[in-house]
Amino acid sequence: MSRIELTDISKRYGDRDVITGLDLTIESGSFTVLVGPSGCGKSTTLRMIAGLEAQSGGSITIGGEPMADVPAGRRGVAMVFQNYALYPTMTVGENIEFGLRNIGVPKQDRRDRVAEIAETVGLTDHLRKRPSALSGGERQRVALARAMVKNPAVFLMDEPLSNLDARLRQKMRVELIELHERIGATFVYVTHDQVEAMSMGTDIVLMRDGAIMQQDAPEQLYRAPRNVFAGRFIGTPPLNVVPVSAVTGASAYAPTGAAWVGFRPERIGLLDGESSAPADAIELPASFIALENLGAEQIYRAELRDGSRVALKRFDEPVRELGSTVRVAIPIGELQWFDEREQRIAHAEVSG
Repeated sequence: MSRIELTDISKRYGDRDVITGLDLTIESGSFTVLVGPSGCGKSTTLRMIAGLEAQSGGSITIGGEPMADVPAGRRGVAMVFQNYALYPTMTVGENIEFGLRNIGVPKQDRRDRVAEIAETVGLTDHLRKRPSALSGGERQRVALARAMVKNPAVFLMDEPLSNLDARLRQKMRVELIELHERIGATFVYVTHDQVEAMSMGTDIVLMRDGAIMQQDAPEQLYRAPRNVFAGRFIGTPPLNVVPVSAVTGASAYAPTGAAWVGFRPERIGLLDGESSAPADAIELPASFIALENLGAEQIYRAELRDGSRVALKRFDEPVRELGSTVRVAIPIGELQWFDEREQRIAHAEVSG
């Protein structure tokens, strides 16, 4: 088993506390993604799990075994970095084999394992090449293969796709998902990209300022953010969050203590002509002020009557004229409520 538990973890650099009182459980076999803005502590957390940095306080266990006195090389984890960290003078095969040679694996066993892993990640035809002859995606596969060949129970990945172009990142995301399904190891993946987090993770840990803002499955994080930060971080565009007073009529449905109301851009309807909003929706006037036309979808920025700005996401529709006044309909069941501290109000429901 490769369950990872962090209990009351703190990390201090000089007189600066980066992480304080962090509790985190990563289930065996999960694809757990640590996501958040730069400086939130996600990479530091990963490096403490790997043993590359020592925590200032608290405890870490992997597979039930305390890691306090266990060096990085003996933790049974493999780490894949953003910059590949390949040896330029070695061939692909030699790069993959290097770690096995260091721990004394017999030559024929090394060759067999390298051949097996190369087949798994699609590098069989590149084993005799040097890294300089490979594309960015192929180099990242070499880094993955070098980690995989050790048969680790835990893979730790620190923004491994950030150096790739958008098209290749998308391709590699799919490959990593398939790889996780095939080998069933525990993956812990760090990224600042919420699209990567939502598309890859079975469990997402959203961090800010060294603290966990929410840990949940992707669909739960999207549908029921526990605070305004989570709502505004997840989603493209993110959750619209405005004062309750900005949505005329919303106060009639607001739970006690609600100061903010949120709603997803893709859940907002547009009303044409003389049509009225459904009985279970709130109708609002708005003015379109900007447009991102992505072909199959359009993302409008609109201004409400009180000056609050929101995003609307429409799919495969005729483009609306900017500056025009429109009427929008927000389903009451899609409204999400937050208190003055920007925390979700527990009994506020999300529609199915």
